[in-house]
Amino acid sequence: MILKRLALILLAALAVLGQEFAPRAAAPVDTGRWIVLLEDPPLAAGLESRAELSSARSLAAWNRISDRQVRLSRELDHLGVRTLASTRVILNALFVRATADQAERIRRIPGVTRVIPAAAGRRFASQALPVVRAPQAWNTAFRGGETAGEGTKIGVIDTGVDQNHPAFSDAGFDEPSGGRLCRQSDGECDYTNKKVFAVRSYVRLLAESGDPQWTRPDDYSPRDRVGHGTAVAMLAGGVIHDSPIGTISGVAPRARIGSYKVFGSPGVNDVTFDFVVMKALEDALADGMDVVTLSLGFPAVFGPNDTVGNGCTGEVPGEPCDPWVRALSNVRRLGMAVVVAAGNEGDLS
Repeated sequence: MILKRLALILLAALAVLGQEFAPRAAAPVDTGRWIVLLEDPPLAAGLESRAELSSARSLAAWNRISDRQVRLSRELDHLGVRTLASTRVILNALFVRATADQAERIRRIPGVTRVIPAAAGRRFASQALPVVRAPQAWNTAFRGGETAGEGTKIGVIDTGVDQNHPAFSDAGFDEPSGGRLCRQSDGECDYTNKKVFAVRSYVRLLAESGDPQWTRPDDYSPRDRVGHGTAVAMLAGGVIHDSPIGTISGVAPRARIGSYKVFGSPGVNDVTFDFVVMKALEDALADGMDVVTLSLGFPAVFGPNDTVGNGCTGEVPGEPCDPWVRALSNVRRLGMAVVVAAGNEGDLS
């Protein structure tokens, strides 16, 4: 009940932020990236709680899914197709870079059910203002009490979070019981503290490509170079602190924050891809987030109940055409709430 209430309050707060940052609708763009869905169900399909992920049955299923994905990835290598990333829990999918002709060949491989063009979306980076310049958002954000959010972990899938901002002071926080979640080898841990305890960057998935049109070297660190993710995280879980507009706080100031950076630097990698967000969502689930915020979006190609149309031929009877339907259903089944700001369809103009 507490998580449900927190999610509803966050949804109301993000609706305000969405008005500030909502991109315009745009037609899908050929990005040269594809989502390859495999016939075996994802790990979450047979589970009812996140605790079951560590069971012996789940481990055996994980190994089966992994083995099949490795074999398929090797087969794709022979086709000249590069595997960029994969998910196993919320979707059984490989994310690849390929031409349209190669995608057709992938569709004919046994065990592959669908090959879907990856969608791209981009926010208005110029509108990503620091929270001190968006009082309309803060005036609507429900200030939590000093202990609101205690024991809760909020994942922010966005442009990163500035852990040095006063809103994320870790004074009064102990080290998280499971330690900080980051890759030391990539320097991610330098962007954590006891409050912003989980930090991951996916910018390499945006920046590196065999197509010069989509290859844009960038800052691969978790640093927020836009400000939007920091503003969202402040709305969700900023601690009580002084600002130019007075004393403010987020909805859940005692919550810990996980930062999942899926956008690059302004003017360089403003575009993200739906599969990058899916990968971040699965990592947030594994990191133990209770609530995840998605103040971003992509053009809608399918309705949530569509099982045919727009290139979807109903390969799996009754299976929704939109992979997000299955992914988010699996996330919800395992106990993680997802809050999505409305009105963000993406802008590629």
